[in-house]
Amino acid sequence: MFKTLTIFFCALLCISSAHAKSASEYVSGELISSTKKDKSSSVIRAGLHLKLVGGWYTYWRMAGDNGLPPKFDWSQSTNVKDIKINWPTPARYTLMDMHSFGYSGEVLFPLDVTLADPAVQTTLVLKLDIIACHEICVPQSLILSHDVGTGTDSKKRIDSAVKKLPLTENSEKFGMKAAVLSKDAIVVTAHAQGGFSQGADLIFDSTPPLLFSPPEIILDNENPDTAILKLKAPQGMDLTKELFGKSAKILFIHQGQAVEQEFSF
Repeated sequence: MFKTLTIFFCALLCISSAHAKSASEYVSGELISSTKKDKSSSVIRAGLHLKLVGGWYTYWRMAGDNGLPPKFDWSQSTNVKDIKINWPTPARYTLMDMHSFGYSGEVLFPLDVTLADPAVQTTLVLKLDIIACHEICVPQSLILSHDVGTGTDSKKRIDSAVKKLPLTENSEKFGMKAAVLSKDAIVVTAHAQGGFSQGADLIFDSTPPLLFSPPEIILDNENPDTAILKLKAPQGMDLTKELFGKSAKILFIHQGQAVEQEFSF
């Protein structure tokens, strides 16, 4: 129902613009890079910086109960073989018992750009289609371009964003130990130094998306740094039928920390 309304509003309220630094009514964006280019390296790091109007948010790669993830079209770029988008940790947004995941304010996506030829000048051209939401959801289309190695040196900004990305491996102080599948839930054993008194969140990224609600947190009375995080299946869904033999990514978020791992079931 909500997806249908989202698409309806999208059809009515589409807004777009096309500039090197691009802006629409609810979001602006730019592509950035370091001015120092290593001509011997086939992979360079760049960034996509988005700024949303106050109170508005856009979606993560898995939108949740409603909405659509961003769509990236790099086809007009030159000397580019591949671009990997690194996703910052999203926030959870809840409306009428529906949950979505995304970003508000400002967000910087670090980009790993594989070049066709390290010695040739590279131009990034992005057509970005996203949904911006507040009380309604509105499609926004930006066209951004950037000659790599020119303009303001943004290495420090990009490096700072990279450091804030979710970890890919556990540390002694923070992580997930196991994810167990049952008919009616996914049960994750997690540890966080300092305990779970401030709560925690899990985002379950499967194909197709299945689980959106926040986890039930079951504390370990003997070890406050350990807890069971339980993601319950929607009523009538048998998770063993949906997930047995498949894998999914789980993002564990707690007090500004995040780790993401893939689990097989």
